[in-house]
Amino acid sequence: MVQFQNKSFNPWLLVLICFWLVLLISGIILWPHFNRLENEKIPQQEQGIDISSWQIYRNEDFGFEVRYPEDSVLASYEHDEEVMFNLNFNKVLPTFPARIIIQATKKYWELEECLLSYDRKPFTEIIHVGSIPFYYEKRDTISTDGSGYTEHTEWTRYHVKNDGVCYSFILDISYNEFGEKVSAESKERVQNYLEQILSTFRFVKKDERIQPA
Repeated sequence: MVQFQNKSFNPWLLVLICFWLVLLISGIILWPHFNRLENEKIPQQEQGIDISSWQIYRNEDFGFEVRYPEDSVLASYEHDEEVMFNLNFNKVLPTFPARIIIQATKKYWELEECLLSYDRKPFTEIIHVGSIPFYYEKRDTISTDGSGYTEHTEWTRYHVKNDGVCYSFILDISYNEFGEKVSAESKERVQNYLEQILSTFRFVKKDERIQPA
């Protein structure tokens, strides 16, 4: 006669099954989030913008390199703890009230606030430019003085912190009710220039060779 033996159930088998089920369910839930971040990458070169004549700015002390449109520098500032460029696009959009600010700073109080929004809260949105994850914020403000003069300002900010330096790229569009109306096409065009500048930004080390355009 054949006899069947009762084998006790192994609890570790149940633990292993539960572990793999949790991994599977977590992957299903989190995949759309990671897929969204991947899809938000800015392309390395925006179509329709020729950067072959753009100037190269390289600063090994601040550890970065970036390209910008020729003859677009309105003002620049370089110091031991900070570098800043103020770019305008009057040649591209003659009456468009926009500027792009490029800033790199080692000032300790700005480093502490580098990854904070205008509301002094941590950034919640990340946009990848190549392999660099930038913290991103877009904000519209309206200010009115005592005489009723109203100023509209639209800010688009990209920030990244690396090796003790805070890097900022800011698009500032300011206008009022007395000025020329700002079209959506003009805003999109200057935004494309900002994204193209961002696509040329990279971290560098001393004595590293300059990459061709």
